Amino acid sequence: MVFRTIQEVRQKAEQGKGDYNWRRPHSSLGYKTPMELLKEPENSDLYWVEKRRSLQPFKLSAVFSRAL
Repeated sequence: MVFRTIQEVRQKAEQGKGDYNWRRPHSSLGYKTPMELLKEPENSDLYWVEKRRSLQPFKLSAVFSRAL
């Protein structure tokens, strides 16, 4: 693939990042997409944090239970 402008490169990179982070199944999530994982009731307090340039699930309740 040949890009004509830096803007095209940035746009394709953002599209790829979105596919990777939200629409692609991940083995670390039991081969579910992040969106499928968020829809499960037991994950109602699940948030996403960026680690090493990709999104990772993070349970807010785990932080509060350790703090108490």
